[in-house]
Amino acid sequence: MEEIEEKNDKGEIEEYIVIKGRGLRRWIGELLSCYWCTGIWVTTGLFLLMTFYPIAGKPVLIIFAAAGIAGILESIVARIID
Repeated sequence: MEEIEEKNDKGEIEEYIVIKGRGLRRWIGELLSCYWCTGIWVTTGLFLLMTFYPIAGKPVLIIFAAAGIAGILESIVARIID
């Protein structure tokens, strides 16, 4: 991905993401350019992993849960500091 910055009519800087590559590489870039889309695909993969291989899925679920809690705590601390 490439980030491009441009000034709009009001003089504010806007950032755009341009996806690079072709074929499968571009398709994966499109999926990863949107955090909402990435979350859906990762959650689908985790669901399938937990359904068919729960022994392998449990550690992955614990890691994602810890990362989620860390993200929530970071957001709370950022609001308190600002």
